[in-house]
Amino acid sequence: WTDDGINWNFDEARNITNNIPPDPRQEGAASYSDTLRAYTTHDIIFDAEDNIHVVFDARLLRVQAIPAGNPPIDGLSLDYSYLFHWSEASEEITAVADGWYTQAIEDENREVIARPAPGAWRSNVCNPSLSYADNGDLYCVYNIYPIEDYSIRGRCNGDLAVTVSEDNGATWYYPTMITETFSG
Repeated sequence: WTDDGINWNFDEARNITNNIPPDPRQEGAASYSDTLRAYTTHDIIFDAEDNIHVVFDARLLRVQAIPAGNPPIDGLSLDYSYLFHWSEASEEITAVADGWYTQAIEDENREVIARPAPGAWRSNVCNPSLSYADNGDLYCVYNIYPIEDYSIRGRCNGDLAVTVSEDNGATWYYPTMITETFSG
């Protein structure tokens, strides 16, 4: 961060996710190490005590321990995701919203017959926006793509949800749906 918006001190950047890289010495799934990685959307605010709060989406990502291609990505989920919150005061990451489900449609033999997706650069929970109330509560508004709600073109239909934390981001309430446009 910067006090004047002009001079940045990149030597003191803070890594809040601290992901563990792949380890080729491990076998099987263990070689992937961390598989939840920050994805494309986030928001950052300061609270009344000037502590930073960050909320970000994370998707399931499997990176090969021994690169077999360029880029060496073995699998990036189209839908499994979470929203996480990080607080400078506690230096902890907590879950804000659970999008850990698949949009895949299966037949009676559990074979995937269609894979609706939330869209480019989207996941089941994404696009968070934080705000800080005068009473100290944190609010997070975000996009959610409910399971089994998709168009005939194979795109997931989205809604907006909001959740609140009364303890500086340590825990979050079950979300309230702002829109409920389920088409099924």
